[in-house]
Amino acid sequence: MEELFKHLEFRIQKLLQKFNQVKMSNRHIQQGKRSLTFENERLLTKQKSAITKIENMVVRLKPLEEL
Repeated sequence: MEELFKHLEFRIQKLLQKFNQVKMSNRHIQQGKRSLTFENERLLTKQKSAITKIENMVVRLKPLEEL
């Protein structure tokens, strides 16, 4: 019986170690996700700005095309 308890205790310790590893990995993944989301938002803002600038240039060039 004592051996069974020791074996169970060992298994529980291993499971706790694995749980902590997965928990830490999950934290890293979540942090990476937040960073990627922030970067995506930054790039979308930059893209919208570039599109607006190009549209404005096209509007200004249209009258020159008619000359």
